[in-house]
Formats: sequence, C-alpha cells, structure tokens
Amino acid sequence: MDQNGDGKLTAYEFVNPAEEQSEHGPTAKKQRKVHFQEYIDLDGDGVATKSEMEQYLDPHNKQQAVNKANILLQEADDDGDKQLSLSEVQAHNGLFSSREESDVAQSMHNEL
Repeated sequence: MDQNGDGKLTAYEFVNPAEEQSEHGPTAKKQRKVHFQEYIDLDGDGVATKSEMEQYLDPHNKQQAVNKANILLQEADDDGDKQLSLSEVQAHNGLFSSREESDVAQSMHNEL
C-alpha cells in the first residue's frame, strides 16, 4: 500500500491501492477515503504514520471495537435511522459473523 516506500501511508495511497481491483470504483474509493480520515489518520494531516497504522490494527485498541461497530452500522442500516432492526440484522447476517473476511480492519492487516 505504501506505494513510494517512505514508511507512511497517504490518503491517496490508501484510496488508490496499487493493485487494480474492480471493487475500487468511485463509491468504494469514497468509502475508503472517509474510513482513512475517520479511523486511521488520527492527527488529520493526510498521512498515516507507522504508529497510527499500528494503533489502527491493534486488536486490543478500544477504537477497533468502535470502528467495527460503526462499519457494521454503516453497512447494515438500510433505512439510515442509525439503529439496526432485527430485519436489517437478518438481511445482513453475513456481516455479523465472526469471519475475518468481514472485518475491514483485519482485511487491512492482511493487505499490509
């Protein structure tokens, strides 16, 4: 992901990974940009340092639970009321499984 090898991950590098994948269309890029700004770039300077990435990927970091809950809410809250109904949880039951593939932070950890 660190395309220029400087030991830092810029918002651009995070939003536009070197490997071209079909899921990185305009909507996915916008979501990745928001995710980077809200959860990774803690000081808001547009660059994720090694320290920020370590904190982001640390499974014991309290923010990880908050991040995952926010991601699940964003993905499953079909009516946008910031609450999950039983029908929304049932409709998106794959998101709530313990599979690592559904965890964005784990996916990022695997990519790095």
